[in-house]
Amino acid sequence: MAIQVKHLTTKYIGSIDDATNEYLYLTNTLTRTDSKFKISDLYVTASNSGTGSNVFRGQSNLNTLVFKSIMASDTTISISDGDSIGISVALANIDLSKCKNTTLPFLSTVNLTANVGATVLPTANGGTNKSTAYAVGDVVYASGTTTLAGLADIATGNALISGGVGVAPSWGKIALTTHVSGTLPVASGGTGKTSFTLNGVAYGNNTGVLGVSAAGANGQLLIGGSGAPAFATLACSDASIAFTTGSNSLSLSTKIATLQNSSGTAGLIVDGSGNLISQANATLAYKRPVVNVTSGTYAPTAAQSGTLFTLNLAGGITVTLPTAAAGLTYEFHVGTTFTGTLTINANTSTTDTLQGAIHMGTGLILNDGDDNVENWGYASPAAADHQYVADADTKGRLLGTRIKYTAITDAIWLVEGFAITSGGIATPWT
Repeated sequence: MAIQVKHLTTKYIGSIDDATNEYLYLTNTLTRTDSKFKISDLYVTASNSGTGSNVFRGQSNLNTLVFKSIMASDTTISISDGDSIGISVALANIDLSKCKNTTLPFLSTVNLTANVGATVLPTANGGTNKSTAYAVGDVVYASGTTTLAGLADIATGNALISGGVGVAPSWGKIALTTHVSGTLPVASGGTGKTSFTLNGVAYGNNTGVLGVSAAGANGQLLIGGSGAPAFATLACSDASIAFTTGSNSLSLSTKIATLQNSSGTAGLIVDGSGNLISQANATLAYKRPVVNVTSGTYAPTAAQSGTLFTLNLAGGITVTLPTAAAGLTYEFHVGTTFTGTLTINANTSTTDTLQGAIHMGTGLILNDGDDNVENWGYASPAAADHQYVADADTKGRLLGTRIKYTAITDAIWLVEGFAITSGGIATPWT
């Protein structure tokens, strides 16, 4: 029959001997049969691993026991089973970007020997290949093709100077003769000066320090001489040149009242009305300009006032005068007998008109026996006429004809002269 157990006590098994001397009693509730077996038959060895847990490395006669397996969620950690459980880490699959332990570092150190093959990260792997510390202010430079070095900092005001190709740089001053230092001298392309006169003008001083003039006053001019240039006030002893000065401005005007000859004697005086008066029996010599016209059209300019135009194109010429302006004068001479039309127009873009009269007739000598009075006479333009049109021999287009135009107002030309004709005369005015 089954053994009735009334009292159970806590049993501590701490050694192999304890397991050998102890039995475990079991009761089958169906058959009501009791049995017992040694603890040592159940477990090969038992070892204490601390309070509350025991770890056993082996088992015997427990074919029906089921244990949960240990699994990994990815391929970073691999687990193999057998008589013992094997755990390995695939280093190539470790992603450090996923390590987010905020309390303790996931990896306390990275073994550069195991990962990059050296204890100092070389330049080939993006490192410095330098194991010693830098000092504050050092400048890093390539000391070799695979090494970096630190150029120690020095006193304030020094510049980094190249040592040349393949040579380490250094600190130093910039000399003006080789680099730059102090005040740049003239020999090195500088001025040699550290200050300038306000509003003065710098000027050359050969190889010496640049010179600087004093500041000029309103309207003064910078004038050169045997020495240094200087500002001076414009002066005119006879007041023939008037000037008005201002800030950075100078306006000049002339007032010529007397022209002298080479001996200093007054030869020409301009009076208050602008008239020229010769002095000391001086003679005014004047030579009129003469222009030969051979083109089919011609337009004299205002600047050609006073010119004699000789017309030499038998086929015909059309002359157009400028707009009338009081005082303009032009004279036209027929140098070649025309077979075509000679036309002289007042400026057709205005209302300029003509006044006066011209004589007309043959070039022969008139005597008492000549009774062909219709071959001689004069012709005056009508009030609205503005053209001289000689399209026939009777209207004055023959060699020797001379017509003069003088503007007496800004709208009226006074005409005078003599038209050489053949046969009966006819008015050329229209």
